[in-house]
Amino acid sequence: AVGADVTDRSSVADLFDRVVAGFGGLDIVVINAGVNLDRQSVEDSDPEAWETTITVNLLGAYYCAQVAIPYLKERGGGKIITIGSGLGHRGSPGSSAYACSKAGLWMLALQRYMEKHFRSLEIQMPMACSARWRAFRWERRALSAWVCS
Repeated sequence: AVGADVTDRSSVADLFDRVVAGFGGLDIVVINAGVNLDRQSVEDSDPEAWETTITVNLLGAYYCAQVAIPYLKERGGGKIITIGSGLGHRGSPGSSAYACSKAGLWMLALQRYMEKHFRSLEIQMPMACSARWRAFRWERRALSAWVCS
C-alpha cells in the first residue's frame, strides 16, 4: 500500500508518482477518503470541523482526480471511481458539512464526465453511493456506471 494525505496536493502528487514508478502505470483510481467531523446543526457547528470535512471529502477528491488524470491519459484512459453518499442528494439534520461535501463530489464526477464527453477523453468517473436509491442513468447514459444500493 502507498499512503498519502489527501488534504495536501503535494502528498497526493507524490503518491501517484510512487504508484506509477512502482507499478508501471495507472489504470484505475478509487477515491474513498471521507470524514464526518461535525454532527451539529449549522448554527451550532464547529467551523474548523466543517472546513476539515469539506477539505478531506471534496478537495481531497479533487486533488486525487486532478493529479491522476494525466497518468490515465498516458495509458489511453482509465477509471476514477468516487465513493459518494445519498446524503449528498438529500441531506440530514446534523450532517451539513458531510452532505455539502458529498453533493460537491457528485458534481465533480458529473463535471469530469462532461469534460470527457465534450473533449473525447477516454476517462470515466462514475460514482458509487451507499444510499438506498434505485440505480439510475443520466440522459444518454452519461453516468451509466453510477451504482446505488
